[in-house]
Amino acid sequence: FGADLGGQIFKNKLFFEGEYAGLRETLGEPTIIPVPTAAERTGLVTIGGYQYQVPLNSVAAVVLNKYPLPNQPSGLYGANTYNFQFSQPTNMDQFSVRIDDTISTKDSLFGRASYINNNEEQTDPVAAIENPIFSANIFNDPRNYAIAETHIFTPNLISIALFSVNRQIEGFSPDSLATTQTTYSDGSYANYGADSFITKYVETYYDP
Repeated sequence: FGADLGGQIFKNKLFFEGEYAGLRETLGEPTIIPVPTAAERTGLVTIGGYQYQVPLNSVAAVVLNKYPLPNQPSGLYGANTYNFQFSQPTNMDQFSVRIDDTISTKDSLFGRASYINNNEEQTDPVAAIENPIFSANIFNDPRNYAIAETHIFTPNLISIALFSVNRQIEGFSPDSLATTQTTYSDGSYANYGADSFITKYVETYYDP
């Protein structure tokens, strides 16, 4: 969806144009992860067909109970299988404004500013299903600015002076870093906690 608006500010001299384009998209993403069973949350584990009662400290007990319960006993991870449909939203917004000025019959000037904000939310379905604030948002926000002056010497000779700036801003931004990520060296369960840390890259280019 989008909109475009333009017109003249001063008759036959100063003109403007502005546009907006947006995208709202939600994709379904089937995801299967291993999670602790109800018995394992109490320390009762099965290894090689035998059950063992493993002592749990308070920290481990809290983390294990944060996972959703298994819902597909015959799934990929057996009794530990959790199968869910994850909805991944993507938001994109683009803005541009342009001004054209007819200075004289031989000179004209234009300026343009363009903004694009791309935000892909909850990019890690595993982290998001555990807690929506764990999953990082990917942002990609280009910026462009340009100004140019055109001078007509003769009908066959034209000079254009152009200066532009391109700026790229991108990175990752989790909603919360309050929970330290818990990982399992044997891969028995999916990691628990924020899937990233705040990262931001900024690149600026000048084109005279």
